[in-house]
Amino acid sequence: MPDELINCPNCNMRQSNLRNKCKSCGTQFTATTAEAPIEFSARIKISSTETIPGFRVVKYIGPVSELSSASGWSASSKGNSALNRALDGLSSSASSLGGNAIVGLQASAFGAGGGITNMLGGDAVGILLIGTCVVVEALEN
Repeated sequence: MPDELINCPNCNMRQSNLRNKCKSCGTQFTATTAEAPIEFSARIKISSTETIPGFRVVKYIGPVSELSSASGWSASSKGNSALNRALDGLSSSASSLGGNAIVGLQASAFGAGGGITNMLGGDAVGILLIGTCVVVEALEN
């Protein structure tokens, strides 16, 4: 089996499919888990800069954003889960608009304490992603 990135079905953290269990939450992986690669990375190119090396922007579509949050017991699992959900949602939005890339990606993280989840150790962590949906094509050599 080739080494690919997968999402943990419990905390959504990205990691190698060659692992036996999640490095964040400890969930045991099954053969089915290991065969589920992350799809957004193959469909949509994402960059925090205005360009993507080896590609040129041929069409600007417009802004895309995604807000996601997650709760859990560890900061790592909450943060990774919120980030992965936001990236997946952002990629889906860009794809549905006809884009194949997002440039100028910006992120803002937040934490929400208090309430019953705080007493149980489950404060929420969230992230807001904003970028520009574009169509890119590979540069000719």
